[in-house]
Amino acid sequence: MNIQKAIKVIDAVSDGINNETINLSFIEKVLYGKVGQELYKHVLAKFKSKKGDFFDFYLNSSDEVKRYILEGLGVEVESDKYPDYTSRTMELIMGKKKRCEVFPFETEVLHQYFLFGFNNSLEILKEISPTAWKTIEEKKIDRYGNYQNWTAFWSMASQEDKILLFKYIIELT
Repeated sequence: MNIQKAIKVIDAVSDGINNETINLSFIEKVLYGKVGQELYKHVLAKFKSKKGDFFDFYLNSSDEVKRYILEGLGVEVESDKYPDYTSRTMELIMGKKKRCEVFPFETEVLHQYFLFGFNNSLEILKEISPTAWKTIEEKKIDRYGNYQNWTAFWSMASQEDKILLFKYIIELT
């Protein structure tokens, strides 16, 4: 696993969240003309319904939407490992492959990070790194907050703490 590459992906998305680049007009722009009109309208409605919770939106988006979002942020996403939704799903259902063997690296590392953040409070950083926890306390980041709190932490974290956190996430998967 290329941890530095994973960190760059999460950095790009965190920057997009923090500077509010990722908003409705961004989603409109990255999807327009790339998906059918019905899916386009559906995705925009779903984005609005999440009321800014980008972790939840991303986790519940299709593979192609995830790709377009990352590419729109300037992240180069590797080619699909399987040609279509059905073949990817069959590999997962049959239990032959792990998610990281089925989905492009960039979309999957972000999926894993968001899933971790969605399912854990920042309290877990106490277990991972004393300096990461110190960042939470010093910057007064709400440890029980939402995606914005994880994004705030990530943006303030040292490179070492990002590596430790990502290694921890990898061990869980």
